[in-house]
Amino acid sequence: DEYLQSGAFADISTTSSTDAYVFYLKGREAYRRQTTESMREARTLFEQALALDPEYAPAYVALADTLGALSEGGDGFGVLKPEIAAQLAEENLDKAILRQPDIADIYAVMGVVNLLRNNYEDSLGNFDKAIQLNPSLARAHMWKSLAFSELQKFDEAIASLEKARE
Repeated sequence: DEYLQSGAFADISTTSSTDAYVFYLKGREAYRRQTTESMREARTLFEQALALDPEYAPAYVALADTLGALSEGGDGFGVLKPEIAAQLAEENLDKAILRQPDIADIYAVMGVVNLLRNNYEDSLGNFDKAIQLNPSLARAHMWKSLAFSELQKFDEAIASLEKARE
């Protein structure tokens, strides 16, 4: 039998705070439920994780993603004005980039921020960077299809959805 050494999961959670990691996991679960109430709950949980560990880059990314999802219009949950959601999300992404710039989700969520701002070409660049870092990041491919649709590049949108499905 092999036993894991203390700290063996450090690269999974990127926090040494067990409590911060638990708040993060609870936030991911709330986010997954995809209701306005659960997204508000996710926001609070990610903020609590960051209060316990202000260096926890994945929690900044998750918070930014949640803030984008709380935007009004489109597929948003209608709590924040799009520009406010974009600004708050971008501030959290900047904090994540400073701490751990190689997280693919940073750039995928930055693409969503650019979608909120109707900067579709910029969002494509963000999604490409996310996909470069993690070619199997399905949500980057899915969100990329939204940008292509807005640009009326429907063949590319379908191709991106196919990649997401793969």
